[in-house]
Amino acid sequence: MFEIEVLGDKELVRKLSRLASGAVRKLARPAVARAIVPINKAAKRMAPVETGTLKKSLGIKIKTYAWPGVVWAGVGPRQGFTGVGPDGRRRDPVNYAHLVELGTTHSPAQPFLRPALDTQKPMAMAILTREIKKRLEQEARKR
Repeated sequence: MFEIEVLGDKELVRKLSRLASGAVRKLARPAVARAIVPINKAAKRMAPVETGTLKKSLGIKIKTYAWPGVVWAGVGPRQGFTGVGPDGRRRDPVNYAHLVELGTTHSPAQPFLRPALDTQKPMAMAILTREIKKRLEQEARKR
């Protein structure tokens, strides 16, 4: 999985810093969940297909940490998606996805996560900014 630190535009960061940490997490988690979807879809499109197990296993994981406003999201293979490889043996993409992405001495790299991130990052940032601003306005109307 790859990690991105999103700081956003200065106005948005300033507004978020005024809110209580619980409110920030409440606003940020759904926004991050929406923003990571295009990256996951692109990774599924770009994943090399041998049996399709790697592509099916790609998913999103979101964690909210105790620090004020820290929400982490990642795209990568999920547990429980084993399949049968061309050699007839069971395979779990969690065990080999990094080898496909980065390559080995025996096989060239077939990157799919990094290119997905690179191509979809502007869209993800736009979605994140739009969602947080929308949720900030909703929170402001409540008070």
